[in-house]
Amino acid sequence: MTPTTQVRPLLRSDRAAWSPLCDGYNAFYSRSSPTARPEAVTQSTWERFFDLGKCGVQTFAKQYGGRPCAERPTRSQYFWRDPQGDMVGTDDPSVNPNVGSTGDWRKMERVGR
Repeated sequence: MTPTTQVRPLLRSDRAAWSPLCDGYNAFYSRSSPTARPEAVTQSTWERFFDLGKCGVQTFAKQYGGRPCAERPTRSQYFWRDPQGDMVGTDDPSVNPNVGSTGDWRKMERVGR
């Protein structure tokens, strides 16, 4: 029998299943020692998944030409963009999507408020 994937809303009880995914993500970026990422940061990241009502937008300067500005949700503090227009957001200031990548990711600078 072929396994199936179920997509459903995230539940707070999913934290135990999410933690190994978060740990793997951090290990990929060489942040795998016990002190590499404090539990408070991991917990804050987890809580953001449930803070959708606090999500506004912030404006970032253009990258690679194109539109002069990009509005991104406030759920992440740092954003990166590649020449194809793909963007990634994170709250971790040490994340650099260029590490382990052949892409050309540029950090987006916040403008305005």
